[in-house]
Amino acid sequence: MVPIIDRPLVPLLTKIFRGLLLKLAHTFGILLKDQRTGEPLGRVLVVPFRGKLWIIGLSASVRPEFLPQIRTTYWKQDLGFSTHPDPDFPSVSRADLTRNHPDRSPDDGGSR
Repeated sequence: MVPIIDRPLVPLLTKIFRGLLLKLAHTFGILLKDQRTGEPLGRVLVVPFRGKLWIIGLSASVRPEFLPQIRTTYWKQDLGFSTHPDPDFPSVSRADLTRNHPDRSPDDGGSR
């Protein structure tokens, strides 16, 4: 039996199909804006499929957020998207590293 599509042709067809789908998303998609900052994230196609949202054509990672509403309804919620905020870790200094080290204690100045 002869295969319908030759194996070396599959990656090429995948690239062509992906390129066409991204071109379609960037041409006819909706303009997605960040709900926290208001800056545009790009044009995307939002496709609901099997209880999930497929966001096609977006290069940044986003997280969904329920938007505040005037009237509370549970059957229809407004959904917005925002980018992940930058991590807010406290700055780690050298004193913090020696304080947590098991061989050095802050009482004797770190010398053992």
